[in-house]
Amino acid sequence: CVRAMQLVRLSLPLVLVPACASALDLSVVLCGRNDGHAADVTGDFVTRLRNTLLSLLLGFCQRSDRIQTEVVLVEWRPPNTTARLKGLVREWVDIELVQRAREFNCELSRFPPVRLITVTD
Repeated sequence: CVRAMQLVRLSLPLVLVPACASALDLSVVLCGRNDGHAADVTGDFVTRLRNTLLSLLLGFCQRSDRIQTEVVLVEWRPPNTTARLKGLVREWVDIELVQRAREFNCELSRFPPVRLITVTD
């Protein structure tokens, strides 16, 4: 069952969807689980997810005048023994995008929304 679709809320309106959001041109869906599976073969999942998510957000921000996008992150049956992706995403966005905003050629208000869905069973 899908517990809830939650929107990441940060100190800035970085990933908030307006009440009357226009139609999206593209939704990118990422699915994952922070359980350490296959870390010895493919490397660290959390690092790969972080790099992918931040690259997507920066790329979409730079093209926000041409395409309306969103990123949907589905956390599949999160284990109780590791950090939840919701908390990690907030941290990544705050550290990499908000605190380093001046380094990027993109206004924070132009970043696409990020939706988090947790699937429990």
